[in-house]
Amino acid sequence: MCYGDFEGWFEIEELGVRIRFLPGDILLIRGSALRHKAGKWTGNGRFVIVPFCDGRLFRAQNIKRPISLPPIYRSSYKKTRAEYPHMKL
Repeated sequence: MCYGDFEGWFEIEELGVRIRFLPGDILLIRGSALRHKAGKWTGNGRFVIVPFCDGRLFRAQNIKRPISLPPIYRSSYKKTRAEYPHMKL
């Protein structure tokens, strides 16, 4: 969730995706499964709220933490990766 007087880019390197974002935009991703970063931005400033779940939360609630994450695309992962190979931005 982004706020402020700015415009910029959000990048998901493994998917070769660069998304333009503006104040008020909300971007939802599975951050633990995708390498991502905020790219260059211009303007007078930005404020970003990043909700996440820390691993300690699982222990505090006595919940078994997932050990590995399944591919985002499940059974179609290999087909999707072949159709959309990683390309450097």
